[in-house]
Amino acid sequence: NIEAVQESKIDRTKKYLLVLEDGLKIESVLLFHEKRTTACLSSQVGCALGCKFCATGKSGFQRNLRLSEISGQVLAMEIESGAEIGNVVFMGMGEPLLNLEILKQAINNLNDPLLFNIGIRRISVSTAGIIPGIESLWEFEKDIVLSISLHSAEGKIRESLMPINSKYPVEELMQTVEKYIEKSGRRVTIEYILIKNVNDSDEDARKLHQMLKGLKVNVNLIPLNPVDDKYEAPSREKVDRFYSVLNSLGIETVVRFEKGSDIDGACGQLRVRNN
Repeated sequence: NIEAVQESKIDRTKKYLLVLEDGLKIESVLLFHEKRTTACLSSQVGCALGCKFCATGKSGFQRNLRLSEISGQVLAMEIESGAEIGNVVFMGMGEPLLNLEILKQAINNLNDPLLFNIGIRRISVSTAGIIPGIESLWEFEKDIVLSISLHSAEGKIRESLMPINSKYPVEELMQTVEKYIEKSGRRVTIEYILIKNVNDSDEDARKLHQMLKGLKVNVNLIPLNPVDDKYEAPSREKVDRFYSVLNSLGIETVVRFEKGSDIDGACGQLRVRNN
């Protein structure tokens, strides 16, 4: 059930607070682009990974979502908005690859012509780097888009932002990504949140290039959507500078300014609200 809907005054983005059968709550987001509508879906109630720049992790992990609860997010948003959803990104609350079997079933349902009929290349899964899950996905017959939340090519910096790096170090993660590209033949998206004075220097850009060169990847640079006072977004000049360093070194890069930030609906801003 939908408990509340907020709509952005900036870009029409809608954020939905949904109540599950057991009373727990999740948030989902609907993004309107010129020629398509994208649903940002949650895969868990909360998240166990505790990434320092993400609001979801601050509320801890409660449970995995069921298949019906993932499909239900799409249905609820389509019915309320009247829009037909043509793209899906698993970038909402939770780590999708820690709910792997349900995720695969959900992808099959979303892609099924008799159900949601969403093109497989219009379904993206974003992971913080769960290596066994990535290995499982390259055997998966569905040609989804895989996104890796990297945020630093430097192990120590990445670990300070993403504790999961201590279990699955960035060097091993990128070896797995290389194998995934080789085995699946698919391009991988690298998500890189830019944080002022943490990972936004020319040196950081050069290290990222060293890590990615020769791989079939593209980079999404995302200026931070702050969730507390600890981290800030870099200036627009700094973002442009990072972009131009990467581009000049031959890495295909785009800057993605997030939608829905005025309603805390942007990347990293979703959280459990059970009050």
